[in-house]
Amino acid sequence: MATLAPMQSAFRAEEWFPVYDALLQGLVHACNNRVAALAGLVQLHEAGLSTPEEGMAQLGAEVDRLRELMAQYRLLSGTRSARRDPARLGEAVQQAATLLGYHLEARHLRLEIAAENGHVEPVLLFHGDALRFAVMALLAVRSAVGRGAVRAEVARVGGDSALTVTCAGAVKDVRESREYQALVAAVERERGAVTVAATNGGALQLTLALPGLTG
Repeated sequence: MATLAPMQSAFRAEEWFPVYDALLQGLVHACNNRVAALAGLVQLHEAGLSTPEEGMAQLGAEVDRLRELMAQYRLLSGTRSARRDPARLGEAVQQAATLLGYHLEARHLRLEIAAENGHVEPVLLFHGDALRFAVMALLAVRSAVGRGAVRAEVARVGGDSALTVTCAGAVKDVRESREYQALVAAVERERGAVTVAATNGGALQLTLALPGLTG
């Protein structure tokens, strides 16, 4: 009988699981809300308070929301893979932003995602790790800025593909956060680096750089 390969990641279980658990709780909470909404639609229909046309339109909208939640769950759960494959940081940031919208604490993050700066090469990572890197970077900066606005940009820097997250008005040292420490350890396992600096305007800037395929 064939056996599944163990899921591989640059993150150790104790580094990723707390974040995974928080994201999963947020998705479960959102699913419970949708189930409650469906139950409410049934009650309205049974009480004769909605027309068949209204009921079908509302039902279709709720089904679409549930499909979106299932898509987010599939992103979060990933697949089992023992090899590294090309992944794009730009796509991972977009996915991370959507997924964090269900995080019970980080869902209020005001995030602007800039267009990619030039041709950014894919990076070679275990399946799902590009998303994990993006999630951890955004959470680390959020831990320092609270509810302030955050800007994320993916660009090519030399032979690296880099994600830079910038925010003004940081109230804490980002390097003290659990997410930052886990991010640094995982990036180093993939021969990358994480740097923290201040811009000329005094904003906090976290940059995650990973070798491109030809870097």
